[in-house]
Amino acid sequence: MNDKYFNIYGIFILIITAFLLGYYGYWYLQIVPAILIGYFMVRKISYIVLAGVASMLGIFIALIPSYATRIRGASLASSIAGIPFYLVILLTFLIIFVITIAGLLIGSSINK
Repeated sequence: MNDKYFNIYGIFILIITAFLLGYYGYWYLQIVPAILIGYFMVRKISYIVLAGVASMLGIFIALIPSYATRIRGASLASSIAGIPFYLVILLTFLIIFVITIAGLLIGSSINK
């Protein structure tokens, strides 16, 4: 099969799993499907950054339906911590990006 299709399937799988895990509140478990996709589907290193962005997109899509409760909770956490509100959201996206990239790197290094 063509490597291009492997990359497209992997990105769609990451978006769907990030959405499902983010919707149910287990977004930190995104490393598990990332390891599996890294093991089976990663052929090039440039794909890893694109897949990290795809997982952030899945988490963002999961935040949209429950905007009132989850964003309000993040606002409360940021006001308690004394940091700007947008920093909590950016930190969440940064963490999911790093978790996905780490999982893909672990999976692809096991495969090599």
